[in-house]
Amino acid sequence: MTQKTLKTGLQQATCTLVAECLARALQYLSTADSKIRAEAHAWPSGKTLRLEVPGAGGFTVTGTPWGFKKLDKETAGDVTIRFKSPSDAFRVFTGQISVGQAYAQ
Repeated sequence: MTQKTLKTGLQQATCTLVAECLARALQYLSTADSKIRAEAHAWPSGKTLRLEVPGAGGFTVTGTPWGFKKLDKETAGDVTIRFKSPSDAFRVFTGQISVGQAYAQ
């Protein structure tokens, strides 16, 4: 295994872990935090939000009266946040660059 392959694999694994944590945090906080619960409740019925990281997965959620609900990974998103590569997502998820910087690139 080359060093580049190892680095890419570790970045993909980190991105998968962070995406799963973000999805679970959205679910939990939409029941525990009043502001996030209000956002979830106000989310248009049937609309979905999707985060995609190539080669590392992502998640899709929708708002319900009871909070955000995680949907099947294959569910299309009405609003999709898609990173160009796992290395770009890794840099954002680890705080090396801001979301604004990543968007500008």
